[in-house]
Amino acid sequence: MEDKLNTIVGQESSFKGDFKVAGGLRVDGKLKGNVEAASVFIGEKGEVEGDINTVTAVIGGKVRGNVMAKESLELQKKAVLIGDVVTKSIMIEKGVVFEGYCEMGVGGEKKRRQKQRTKLTVEGKPEVEVDQHGEEEENN
Repeated sequence: MEDKLNTIVGQESSFKGDFKVAGGLRVDGKLKGNVEAASVFIGEKGEVEGDINTVTAVIGGKVRGNVMAKESLELQKKAVLIGDVVTKSIMIEKGVVFEGYCEMGVGGEKKRRQKQRTKLTVEGKPEVEVDQHGEEEENN
């Protein structure tokens, strides 16, 4: 992480609200709200509940929200990430818990996704389509 670290949420600290930082942000405490920073580091004891928008991110703690890391995302061995990821490059260490979708590509730019549909046949019932969340959709 090349960007200058200029903001720290300490281990005994908590913050509620959106957080916008010009340089780097380190979170060792609890942060509830969306984060926008040039680089983000979430320590092992750090927790973020909200979306993260950054160039580079290293997550060693817990994040419940979507992560948009334009260049790279590193999930360290004790990381827990519940949310979707959009990035150019990702590294996931053994032991990580990641529940969500991952979209990778040049520049990490998110594209519009069509709903994923699966056709199911249930005993004695006609075929139905369900979206990625298992909810039934109407056929037109």
